[in-house]
Amino acid sequence: MGLAVAAFTACTNEETIEVADSQMLSFNGAFVGKATKAVTDVTTETIKEFYVYGGSSTEQTMFNAEKVYESGTPNTWIYDNLKMWTASETWKFAAYSNGGVATATTTSTVNFDYASEELEITDYNCATEQKDLVVAIAGNASALTNSNVPVEFTFKHALSMIKFTIQSDLGDGDNAITISDFKVNGVNGTGDLTYSSAATTWSNVETPADLSNAAEFTTTSSAAGESDQFVVIPQSNVSLNVTFTATLDNGEDVNVTKNLQATIADQSWTEGYRYNYIATITGANMDIITFADPVVTAWDDTNWSMEGGVDAGDLTNQ
Repeated sequence: MGLAVAAFTACTNEETIEVADSQMLSFNGAFVGKATKAVTDVTTETIKEFYVYGGSSTEQTMFNAEKVYESGTPNTWIYDNLKMWTASETWKFAAYSNGGVATATTTSTVNFDYASEELEITDYNCATEQKDLVVAIAGNASALTNSNVPVEFTFKHALSMIKFTIQSDLGDGDNAITISDFKVNGVNGTGDLTYSSAATTWSNVETPADLSNAAEFTTTSSAAGESDQFVVIPQSNVSLNVTFTATLDNGEDVNVTKNLQATIADQSWTEGYRYNYIATITGANMDIITFADPVVTAWDDTNWSMEGGVDAGDLTNQ
C-alpha cells in the first residue's frame, strides 16, 4: 500500500493568545495509505478532518475527540482549543477519521486507552456509516517526551472494501444489459474495533444487513459494468448472497428481464484490502437463443488429386 503525506500545524496568533508559537502543541505528517463509486476513499489528498485523543502522562485525556481540520491554506492544519506543551512528560496520541470529512462516527463510542495505547471504537455500524474509516497511533511518540515537535500520524484503513463487476457474454453486438436492484444480502455490519500500532482487531461482529447499490449500471460485451464500492467489517467464513435484476435491451418494444442471483461461499476479508467479485451473464442466464461454435465437415478428396481429376478438355484462346 502506497503512502502519501498531509501535514498540519497549530494555528497560532501571538496577538490573541499571547504565548510563543513554540509552546503550542502541533501536528504533522498525517500519512494515509492509498486505498478505494459510493464510498469515498480517504487518501492523503482527500482527508480534510480527523479527531484526536490522548495527552501527557499527567493529563492523559487532554485531547478527547478534538477535531483537527485543514485551514484555507493547503497542508495547514488547525484545531480550536489550543493546548500547551509541558516539559518532561510522556505524550501519547491516537486519531481516527470517519470518511475524511467533518463527520464523527454517529453510531459508536470512541476511547483511547493511554496505558495500552489502544484506540477503541465500540458498536461501529459499518452498514449504516458506509465510510472509509481510518485510524492511527502517533508514530513519533518517543520524540515528544522533551521537545515540541509536530505529532505524526500514519492512518490505516480499518475496514475492507468490496465491489462487483458484471460482464456480458452475449456476443459482440450492442446488447446492453441494465443492472438494477443490486443487493448484497446479510453481511454482518456491526462490530467493536481495537486498534494499536501492533494490531487491528475486530470483535463481536454481528447484525446482518443488506448493502444496496445506489443506482442502475450497464454492462455490454465490450464494457463490463461495476457496482458501487462497499466497505465491510473484516471477517471470516462469509457467505455472500447477491441478487439483482438484469434487463436486456433486445431492440424490440418489450425487453427481456430476469432476476438473477449468486452465492459466494467461504470468503474472508482483511482490513486495508479490496476485493473485486466478477460474474458473467450468459445466454443461458437470460434464456436467449444462442449459437454454438460451427463445425465444418472435412472435404471428400475423391477426384481432388491430379491422378483422379476430371478432364477439363483442351484450353483455347478467347
